[in-house]
Amino acid sequence: MKVYDALNQVSEALQQCEFHARDYYVQDANYPAVDGTDAFSRAMKERAKHIENLVAFKQYNLEQVMHLRSQ
Repeated sequence: MKVYDALNQVSEALQQCEFHARDYYVQDANYPAVDGTDAFSRAMKERAKHIENLVAFKQYNLEQVMHLRSQ
């Protein structure tokens, strides 16, 4: 359960992290839009992907712990 608890802490920290477009607008001058998306939109997609992977890993870890406890 230590891993699961640690993953919960990471999830909470990630949710509390400020994520604002003002931190990305300067990148648009150096990196032109790709597929019509600006730097902030790309960062949001990347963040969503990491959150999705974290949730999937938490679920995997929980399933493993439950399986081990049922032995």
